[in-house]
Amino acid sequence: MNYIEAFPGGPFNLQGGIQPALTAQTVDRNLQTPYQDEFTVKIERELWTESSLALTYINRQFQNQIQDVNTNVDVSDYGRCWISASNSGVAPSPGSGHLVTDPMTGERYVDTDPGNGDGRNDDCRGGSQSIGPSVSVSRPDGVDDLYLQNPLWGDVFMVTNANEIDYQAFVLEFIRRQYRNWEMQASYTWSEAKGDGEDFFQELGNDPSLRGNIQGYQSYDQRHVVKVNATTITPWGIRFGTAVTWQSGVPYSVLWERYSRDNLPPASGPAYPAGWLTGTGLASATGRTRQSFPSGERNDERNPAYWNMDLRATKEFRMTHAVNMQLSAEIYNLFNDGTYMIYNSFTKSGQQINGANEATRRFGRRWQLGLKLTW
Repeated sequence: MNYIEAFPGGPFNLQGGIQPALTAQTVDRNLQTPYQDEFTVKIERELWTESSLALTYINRQFQNQIQDVNTNVDVSDYGRCWISASNSGVAPSPGSGHLVTDPMTGERYVDTDPGNGDGRNDDCRGGSQSIGPSVSVSRPDGVDDLYLQNPLWGDVFMVTNANEIDYQAFVLEFIRRQYRNWEMQASYTWSEAKGDGEDFFQELGNDPSLRGNIQGYQSYDQRHVVKVNATTITPWGIRFGTAVTWQSGVPYSVLWERYSRDNLPPASGPAYPAGWLTGTGLASATGRTRQSFPSGERNDERNPAYWNMDLRATKEFRMTHAVNMQLSAEIYNLFNDGTYMIYNSFTKSGQQINGANEATRRFGRRWQLGLKLTW
């Protein structure tokens, strides 16, 4: 039997094992088309023969990006945590300016809310603690409690225009076109990408307790990138080429993930005064896996920077009047760099969840020999 304290005038009972926590998805009636505005300014100066220097500024704004947002759960401040020998929950705390004690943690703090709240979002449920034989009470679990707005529904996801991203970059580029048997392209890029989301399927829109942590660096934010590509032809007909890059690290998030139970809105039936929640199980509808940022910020950590250098040498031979042969030798990652990065190349993001990294290590040095015949 599912027993839910939900409506004024008494409890609402469902028999037969029916699960009332239905999940639905809807679309915002005012949904708008996502769009991107880009502004670019470039200044270029010819330095000397076949050589030029250019400075480019790029500003790219992603507006009205689509995200699904859970509208049936929210955080709230209904009072202070309360505990007794049989249950626990939230009790009204109408004394603004009074010093109160959190029975869950023993912390003493000032009630700053003139109403029933205590000035901070409730975190009284999610975990449990045994206080006697066959008796346990709810305990805080480090994440704000989620209150179901409509207890007969579970998650109600609304697809809406919730995300925006701001990208800007400066690119300084030197170009030496093929002249006197050598050429080079060298550039330095400074960029910054910040916003409140980058993936429709991310959890950030599903949990209102994370709304204050959404704004931050995007997972592809890379502050500095230096690139040098050059080739030359020797008097012996051998073409040498190199590609050198130095890249600063992309950001990643440190997350705690745990299972936590949600709450119904405060019970208002005859069994309890308005504004009270019990921890006996009557006020719990469902649970979910919750995530939290211990630092309060998303993507606030950085992977290390790394170097990469590739070399290539080619030589062509004329075998007959109709057949040419080309020999090539290549070395990738000459420095044998094996930088460890907290980054998932499939999801295009980096995360450390409960101390476990979604990580990859750069592949070491590689050699390659090639032979090509053309006729």
